[in-house]
Amino acid sequence: MSPVVRTIEEGMYEIEEMGFVSAYLIVGGEKSVMIDTGFGVSDFSEIASRYTDHEVLVINTHIHPDHSNGNRYFSNTSMALREWENHGLKWNKATKNIIGGSWDPAAMFAIVKIKESLPEDFSHEDYNAFVARGIPEPDMLWNGDEIIDLGGRILEIIPTPAHTTGSISILERESGAFFMGDAFAKGSAWYLHLKCKATLEDTYATFQHLASISDRINKLYPSHGEKGVDGHILKEVDERMTAVRNGDISGEELDHLTGKAVYFDFGGYGPFMPPEVQAIT
Repeated sequence: MSPVVRTIEEGMYEIEEMGFVSAYLIVGGEKSVMIDTGFGVSDFSEIASRYTDHEVLVINTHIHPDHSNGNRYFSNTSMALREWENHGLKWNKATKNIIGGSWDPAAMFAIVKIKESLPEDFSHEDYNAFVARGIPEPDMLWNGDEIIDLGGRILEIIPTPAHTTGSISILERESGAFFMGDAFAKGSAWYLHLKCKATLEDTYATFQHLASISDRINKLYPSHGEKGVDGHILKEVDERMTAVRNGDISGEELDHLTGKAVYFDFGGYGPFMPPEVQAIT
């Protein structure tokens, strides 16, 4: 299946890979940015070249393979310093276990149930060799709160540790479009319990901060689930997270494929939280 490109507005595009994960291209008058690069099954740099003549800067919201494996198609990449040091270096160290080792990256497509969406010419062996090369060392590392002027478009880097310790989100000031990676999802799994997760205190602080700036956020563009969700939902999310923190709502304990978790229903959507959440007061 070829990636699907959707126009958010002039100069902003969603690129959905295999119906599973979305990246975003933002084109300015002088520079362009690709937010995440997908699994690397498809070359998003080729797609970007249809919409911009600029050399594209990649900004990874976080390191997970459906967000950064395609980095090798680009010559200029970036992510949060904390994400690279905490997770990126470990990822690259682990890739030695792919060829002739114990790790089979291509097998994940069956696990996430998108194997049937792979292109007809997909090669299991070629893909594993591609991933085994690791993620290129970022050309730029963000500390958070940086401003990027694309020429007619201003982007803000906002730390959002939750899904991973070094996750970031990107706000396009003029439109209020907010690109969240896996920090939030509605209509899809929203995982805050994985091994690379932020602490509960950092997670709660993230959603408190997002609620505090939600008046500047128009629409949410996460990597999975519904796109274009009204930004004011972030106030609701913070209220629900506060209720979780205070023990005012109960969750459902799950022995999930991704590990033990507690699911909290926020009203038709909600996060998978780590088991220790019930002990936090």
